[in-house]
Amino acid sequence: MKRLTFKHFMLGCLLTAAITSCGNDNTTSSADATDSTANGTGGDTSGTASNLDDRAKSGVDSLADKINSIFSSGNPDSSFVLNAGTQNEDEMKLLQAGIDKGTSAELKSHAKMMLADHKKMGQEVKAYAAKKKYKTFDASESKAADEMKDLNSHTAGKDWDKAWSDKLVAGHEKTIRLFEKGQNNVKDSTLNGMITKTLPTLHSHLTMSQSLQSSFK
Repeated sequence: MKRLTFKHFMLGCLLTAAITSCGNDNTTSSADATDSTANGTGGDTSGTASNLDDRAKSGVDSLADKINSIFSSGNPDSSFVLNAGTQNEDEMKLLQAGIDKGTSAELKSHAKMMLADHKKMGQEVKAYAAKKKYKTFDASESKAADEMKDLNSHTAGKDWDKAWSDKLVAGHEKTIRLFEKGQNNVKDSTLNGMITKTLPTLHSHLTMSQSLQSSFK
């Protein structure tokens, strides 16, 4: 209740500032129009009021977006959804690379199975995020491009497969840490249930990834 009250207080303060600013702009615009008329320039002011109304509305909307962003960044649920969505996108790119470029039949088989699971996870996260109006992917936080560049610096064949399995193990370890932390931090019971349901699958993926990693040593 305290968080909601403070948010409304901050919104009220910022909206008051926006309205005051717009009022000042209105006064300035009116003065300019008067000066223009007095000087004989006779500027057309028929659209002034409408333009100011549009500017005021735009300013209020912009402030509301900024406030929502500030409070969303401190929300453990929205933070988890954003991080989980970004990490899942990165892992799907890595798994698809395994299917496309891997030389081991076992690697390709495991990659296809894990990719199907991750696509399902991604759909569930996106559906939940849409309902809550949370962001699900942040390209600025994605490591996929760097991972792919580093991965493709390895020669094809067993060397590439080994590098891929190393990244897959590291990726799943990171995802499991994220989900375990989220399990303790998120507030919404529905989201907590999704995390609890997903963790066994992630642990299974990690075990398979580690098995592949060992086979390439």
